[in-house]
Amino acid sequence: MTPTLLPGSRLALALLAAIQACAAAASEPAPASAARCEPAPPAELRDEDGAVRPMAPAAARQRGAAVGQDPGLGTDDGVQPADRQVLVDIPTRDAAEATLRREGHEALLSFPHALPPIDARALQECASGLLEGVSVGYDTLLLTLAPGATIARTDAERGLRLQLRHAPAEDRTSQQSPPAVAAMPGMPGSRAPAGGDGRLAEAAAEDDQGELRLRLLEAQIQAQTGQVAEARQGFEALRRDMPASPEPLNGLAGLALRGGRWRQALALYEEALLLDPGEPGATAAVRAIERAAGSRLRAEIEYRETQGGLGTGRSTAVIGGIGGHQRFGAGWRLGFATDVAQVDALQVQRQNGTVGSFSGDRHRAEVSLQHDGLDGLVAAGSLFLTGDTPGFGLRAELPDDRGVTALRAEYRRPNWDFFQSLIENGTRDRLAVGRRHQLTTDLTGRLELGANRYGIQGDRDVAGTISLNGELRLGNLAGNRGLSAAYVLDGEYLLRRTERTGADGQRFAPLQIVDREVHALTLGYAGVWGDSTAERGLVTYELSAGYGVDRYGKAGPLVAGTLGYTLGRLEVRLRGSYVENIGRARGTTTVLGGALTWTF
Repeated sequence: MTPTLLPGSRLALALLAAIQACAAAASEPAPASAARCEPAPPAELRDEDGAVRPMAPAAARQRGAAVGQDPGLGTDDGVQPADRQVLVDIPTRDAAEATLRREGHEALLSFPHALPPIDARALQECASGLLEGVSVGYDTLLLTLAPGATIARTDAERGLRLQLRHAPAEDRTSQQSPPAVAAMPGMPGSRAPAGGDGRLAEAAAEDDQGELRLRLLEAQIQAQTGQVAEARQGFEALRRDMPASPEPLNGLAGLALRGGRWRQALALYEEALLLDPGEPGATAAVRAIERAAGSRLRAEIEYRETQGGLGTGRSTAVIGGIGGHQRFGAGWRLGFATDVAQVDALQVQRQNGTVGSFSGDRHRAEVSLQHDGLDGLVAAGSLFLTGDTPGFGLRAELPDDRGVTALRAEYRRPNWDFFQSLIENGTRDRLAVGRRHQLTTDLTGRLELGANRYGIQGDRDVAGTISLNGELRLGNLAGNRGLSAAYVLDGEYLLRRTERTGADGQRFAPLQIVDREVHALTLGYAGVWGDSTAERGLVTYELSAGYGVDRYGKAGPLVAGTLGYTLGRLEVRLRGSYVENIGRARGTTTVLGGALTWTF
């Protein structure tokens, strides 16, 4: 039978539109800003003839430049403000090490460490008329000054202060006047003051450094906003122009890691550490990559229970396993896994059509070989064994600047997804293509289409299906990077199914697989606490909850969560999930699991 997909497709599109509408409607509040901006009234007023006189009362000043009005418009009494001032206080340690450089209308403030949170929009609104743009980088603040605006800095014990103001008319004239030709070295008839060459060379070097910092900030902003190709081109050019700086290398490494090129990222971070040994960001990144890709040994246990599942009554399984992989050579790893399941089912249909209880063990095993290329290409092959039935699989992952495309081919892979297949030593053949794509900075999409053939012991072709699985996840909800909302699609459509006649003359299917099309909306939160390098270790946690609807069956809630603890080379992880009523049969599925991993 071939089901029509139109109703489910309409529902999927409606749910996708609902998520996108909610995301567009939600106004994302900016994080609390550590910088403090205060408009300061001018210290004096000047008459039109230039004479200085005392400040007018506050009520008379409300229409002047202190509230963002053009200073050239003047006030009702014919007096023009000498200047408008705004003070910006930025709390930071080692303020004396920060540098301020100006080039034209752009001023670049650079710090030797990460900036505290700064609300760029609030800063620009506070300094309206003085600032035309504000860009915040990891360790840089780029201010685009309005015409006639000046900037100066002073250091304080707990930070630094920026003073923005409109220059008086005579100052603006001097700022806009080109330097005298006689002061320019290298021109015919010019003569520089004694010792001027050194000062001019030093100023030129500072200007060059300022330009490089501006280009670095531009590349960092492009990387943060998803302009990966442009950011990579900028970092590559800066790598040549700043050979002694680790920052372009760190930028390229971050882009490589985001694109799944962990070997390339590791090499770049290690090269950056040669230029700046012990730099915290690169050191932490190297440690995280080595942990994620390192050799490991893992022991797992899982408890699975269904109540009222299709084809079974109450069924339980305790699955224990051991696995891991060993890295060798340049990007190669050899892996293995073996599992044993102790299964108890009160009522299950067997392949001959009889229905009764079952209690026994089932086994599966896998050996794999994988290669991770410098360009991020992953190629892997596996050998499977379930009962006495062998199989094999091939897998490839092709990364690019926006995501990863995955290809998969499997023949007789062990299928323990549901109890009847587990009990009958079931297998699944599969051809699948999938794509994970970064749609925007906070929106990620995933979709996989597969063609499947199911088998059981004694008959390796009892059903054929088409599967469609996908997810649309929106992160950074309400300005919180740990909070996300997701739409999930889990669909499988029956193309054919073998039927037999039992001893009682009744027709039955050896494997009771049916159509499903589950649409679910979930809300999740993930966080990290602590430091894996410290004595207290690192705690990670994730919790999600939502509601799912099966187009062919029932609807119900679902929840899932994980809790992990890492200390040194050891990691403990607990997980659990619960699904109620979703599907053809009114029942529940509960899964509890734990794993202990040793990285070496």
